[in-house]
Amino acid sequence: MYIIRIEMNYIALCLAVSYLGCLAAAFHVEKAEISVAIVGTVVTITLPENPDVKSAFFSTGLTDECAGGYIFLQSLNESKTMGYKHDLKQKLNTNDLLRISAVFETHNQVMSHTFNFQIDSNGQGVKQNTSVASNPLCSSTKPSSEWRITPQNKCIPSEWHFDNTEQCSKKIIFEEKFNDDKLPNWNISSYSNQLNEYAEYSAYVPENVFVKERQLHLNATTTFHLMGKPFHLKVCTAIKKNDSAMCGPRKFNPNTITPPFHTAQIQSINQKLKYGRYEICAKVAKGEFLFSYIMLHPIERHISDDPAKVIRLMYVRGSSQLRSNDLSDMAGSTVFGGAMFMPFPGELHEVKHGMSLKTTGAHYGDEFHNYTMIWHKDRIIFKVDGTTYGKINDKIVLKQLDDPAYYYLVLGLTAGGRHNFPDREIKHGSISKFNDASADKVAMDYVEDNPWTQPKLIIDSIRVFTTHADEE
Repeated sequence: MYIIRIEMNYIALCLAVSYLGCLAAAFHVEKAEISVAIVGTVVTITLPENPDVKSAFFSTGLTDECAGGYIFLQSLNESKTMGYKHDLKQKLNTNDLLRISAVFETHNQVMSHTFNFQIDSNGQGVKQNTSVASNPLCSSTKPSSEWRITPQNKCIPSEWHFDNTEQCSKKIIFEEKFNDDKLPNWNISSYSNQLNEYAEYSAYVPENVFVKERQLHLNATTTFHLMGKPFHLKVCTAIKKNDSAMCGPRKFNPNTITPPFHTAQIQSINQKLKYGRYEICAKVAKGEFLFSYIMLHPIERHISDDPAKVIRLMYVRGSSQLRSNDLSDMAGSTVFGGAMFMPFPGELHEVKHGMSLKTTGAHYGDEFHNYTMIWHKDRIIFKVDGTTYGKINDKIVLKQLDDPAYYYLVLGLTAGGRHNFPDREIKHGSISKFNDASADKVAMDYVEDNPWTQPKLIIDSIRVFTTHADEE
């Protein structure tokens, strides 16, 4: 599958109209009748006459490469349509996918939308339904198209022999499409990390986990209506079931509030995972204090144990604005991947890498993305939508992570937390420190006044493949 990206420069148009216009979008841009045609290596995008549209803005780039330049369409041609042509320098084939992100200016507002087209046998683009996973890189049933394909009759032995049996690389060893809403391959968490080393503002509850239209939903909800009542979870999955801090019963204390939020977490069962290629198609949560994550956890340790060693395949904060002390982005426009480990007893360290979206004001929660991790013996590679944004190749770190025989997958959405919003790294502004004694109360008051708009992590699919040592 060959993916074309036509990116937008949203801020350039926002400068042309009022700030309020950039925030409002009454025009139904998703219904814009864009047509796409391919002749040889040239793609033509056409917008028919529309009295509401004054101008459009497109930028074209192949796959995830940077765009070569921007095209601003300010006038109509003789047929009163807007047209844009670009030579891709490479021929497209039938069934290839074309992704178009566009910005339109009307008389009083600016709006954006992403369109997906599949090329038919006549070279015409057929608009695809984007109500589910809108990222074409998430729809493949095979590893992402940028993965080097070898002749089908040639078996390259996998780097790691899953279940102690010799296998070829590129074989699926675990796949989840969420066809069964009972989630037979997963355990659902029910406990709180509020009063322990994690210091999160929530309790994981089974009610916030469900499958809808073959997608996993992990939701975050408020518990303001429970304030003043004793904390007690009906089901407790914590390893310390008698610990009232994790599951209750916890008597009401005006000085320590009930977890202000309920969130969700699940863990894979009957899987022994290690080296391989992990691909997860997901749409992360948006909202202050929210934290979406996918990680590998050592199989010999319970998920509710104190943190000691995990590989964070990806994590994204739901915040719209959040900066580190060196002013780098830590909010939802940046994805991170890395590992947490304990080089010395009691000292938890993190090695991480991040990648920010190129579009100003964008958030990873705006649409689905393909989050990929490739774990080799001598390196771990982190990718998003096919683009590599980080590697771990430190021998000491890799040795620490290699020690457990196997890992299991953890998918989760939580709020706050000492390791998720580390005060030592964050430049604090309108929101006070995330980990002081009253942090959960501050978060509760803030969300009550500023309700979340998208408090859910949605997982569309998960695939784990065997890999060989040369795969990048």
